Amino acid sequence: FEDHFPRITPETVVFTFGKPIYVKDLEGEDKKHIGHYVQNIIQDTLDNVNAPLLG
Repeated sequence: FEDHFPRITPETVVFTFGKPIYVKDLEGEDKKHIGHYVQNIIQDTLDNVNAPLLG
C-alpha cells in the first residue's frame, strides 16, 4: 500500500444483488451443474444490468 500511495484514486464501485438461488427449486440438470447455472446468471447480469454502468 505504501509503495503505491500516489496511484490511489477514487473510483465508482457498483454492487448488484441478484435474486436468491434456491437449489431445491432447480431442475435436475441445473442441480447437477450448479456452477455453470450460476455462471450464466452472473454473466447475464454483467451483460444486461451493469453494462451501462461499466461503460
